[in-house]
Amino acid sequence: MPLENKVAVLYGAGGPIGGAVARAFAREGARVHIAGRTGKTLDTLADAIRAQGGVAETGVVDALDEDAVDTYVDGIAAREGRIDISFNVIGYGDVQQPPAERVALDALEGLRRQWACELGPSGVRVVTLKTGGVPESLPEGFPGAAEIAAGLQEATPLPRTATLSDVGDTAAFVASDKARTITSTGINISCGAIVD
Repeated sequence: MPLENKVAVLYGAGGPIGGAVARAFAREGARVHIAGRTGKTLDTLADAIRAQGGVAETGVVDALDEDAVDTYVDGIAAREGRIDISFNVIGYGDVQQPPAERVALDALEGLRRQWACELGPSGVRVVTLKTGGVPESLPEGFPGAAEIAAGLQEATPLPRTATLSDVGDTAAFVASDKARTITSTGINISCGAIVD
């Protein structure tokens, strides 16, 4: 298993995308620590991971609260002895609202490159995933969901959009040693909707 015995921390894991990544990491052997703002959602996800033979722990943490995040991650590092994977599912929309979206995306790209340069000498890789939108992640009964999904599909040159499984599988690959040469870049799984 590519992530066997790895310790993974996921922020924003309570949503559909975070859940898909947590399940994929656990399926590939990682011990996952899932954090988010809603304990019940996290507990349901952790129970599902454990039912499949995985190891999962939960923590109610607001990823936008720096002190809370520091306390949470320091506790995991003390108990586990290390952290191998840190995965942030907090989107730019959580911290920026239109019309600042483009600025937020550019800032995220710059931050990724800066972190890769600063942390690379310690063996830390920094990678972002670009999905172009995952229709499965829209809540059931979401107004306009069909139109949104159709718009996402129309934007791709392929006859599909990324699925939750695609996101989880790609994240597990990127977190594994099989991707050890990948850093300071974005992985585009938008089915061609986002042109790099």
